[in-house]
Order: sequence, then structure tokens, then C-alpha cells
Amino acid sequence: MHSPYTYSPQQSGYSPSTNDNPLGLILGILSVVVALMSCGCYGLISPVGLVLGIIAWVSSSRERTKIAQGLARPSGIVESGYILGIIGTILSAIIMLLFAVVIIGLVIHAANNPGQAFDDF
Repeated sequence: MHSPYTYSPQQSGYSPSTNDNPLGLILGILSVVVALMSCGCYGLISPVGLVLGIIAWVSSSRERTKIAQGLARPSGIVESGYILGIIGTILSAIIMLLFAVVIIGLVIHAANNPGQAFDDF
């Protein structure tokens, strides 16, 4: 006899939910776009791309965990958001570091050559 207190996915009609949450994908795309745009903005908006990339990465990572546990169906949207989040995070971090090195170099140059203009760059 079947106990009413046991859970059986087959009996209740359980099926994994679908991944219709495109948050990771949207934020991943935005992080890559913002990272690439920050090259023209002297790196000032790279932290925005970094934050967007991290949020996309974490959001998609949580969905991937649900997929691995069998609570959700596999989705290309989740995988794309995960990969774009990683790419956006890395691009933003590299651009931030590059512009930090350039600014530090300009400050060192100005400190070592007082009174000179930056016309020789």
C-alpha cells in the first residue's frame, strides 16, 4: 500500500520548470557592451560593466545549479548569460586595469617633469 506521506514525482505530475528568466543573458550582454563602450569613455564606466557582469554571472550560476539538481530544464539562455557574464567581467576588469596604469603613468610623468606640458604624448 502506498503511504500518503511519501513524495513521488511521478505520482504528482512533477516536471522541472522551464528557464524563462533571461536576466543573466540581458545583464551579460549589457556588461560586454558597457565594457567595450568604456574604451571610448576613458574607462570611467568600466565599473558598471564589472558589476553587471558579476550579477549576470551569479544569476546564471544559480540557474545552472537548479538545472544540475533537476529543478529546471537546460536552457541555452542560461548558458549564454553565464558565458557573457564571465566575458563582461573579465573585459571590464582588464579595461579598468589598463586605464589605471595609464593614469598612474601620467601622474608619475607629471611628478617627474614639473612645468612640462603633455604635448610629447
